[in-house]
Amino acid sequence: MKLGCTMYSFNRPARAGQIAIEGFLDYCGGIGLDSVDLLSYYWTDQAAEMARVPEWLRRNRLTLAAYAVGNNFVQAEAEARAAQIQAVKDGVDTAAALGAPVMRVFGGNRPKPGTAVASVAEALDLAIEGLGTAAIYAQTKGVVLAIENHGGLPGTAAEVRQVLDAVNSPALRLLLDVGNFVGVGDDPVAATRALAPWVAHVHLKDLGPAPADASARRESVALGNGTIDLAQVFRILNDQHYAGSLSIEYEGRADPTEAVRRSAAHVRTLLAQLG
Repeated sequence: MKLGCTMYSFNRPARAGQIAIEGFLDYCGGIGLDSVDLLSYYWTDQAAEMARVPEWLRRNRLTLAAYAVGNNFVQAEAEARAAQIQAVKDGVDTAAALGAPVMRVFGGNRPKPGTAVASVAEALDLAIEGLGTAAIYAQTKGVVLAIENHGGLPGTAAEVRQVLDAVNSPALRLLLDVGNFVGVGDDPVAATRALAPWVAHVHLKDLGPAPADASARRESVALGNGTIDLAQVFRILNDQHYAGSLSIEYEGRADPTEAVRRSAAHVRTLLAQLG
């Protein structure tokens, strides 16, 4: 398994203009990571930066494990769904041009009362339709779509399995986000065990203990400082012969520069214990 980082770990400084893609790659290379995830959110001059990304990767001895877009196929209007499908296809074109083997996608938002999409079942059907169409296109470009359990749809392990079974395409696999399962009431280890055969990419999070206020979110912390049994997750993936990337995704309030560095050290320790 390769150790990497998604640029979303630097979302706040990237949005504030404090770090750009080149600087992120230099940081990841500087701490000895193997791979990175890039996202459509952070281009400042996409054409110019895309031309330079291969050079920046080589300079830092990194591979591009995944590219990511944000999308929502749970749209009541056909025109809106078509626009989302086109955005994903455009992302596939970018992923292929960059040489990214995997592209992260979403299914869509979980429906809320009073909205045009009335039920979870209807929303899942829309997500399945959009992902199926996108997977057909991705396969022609040699890119695997990896659907993330991001808390929307699909969010639970059962919903992820429903979507994967319904689309039934080699071009649609899973981006396993161990932390996101907690937010929908799933145990990350049990979910990993259930879905390990479909994993194409992994995002690593760790979360603090449940807050006293049940409506509050758990705090994102550096890997090893929280409650998720990452060692067991890695054993399951290792037993499945997963050979892809483990991308650190830090979403906490501390400086990501130090949090990612500490997280990388913890993952290396756990991986060394696998033998």
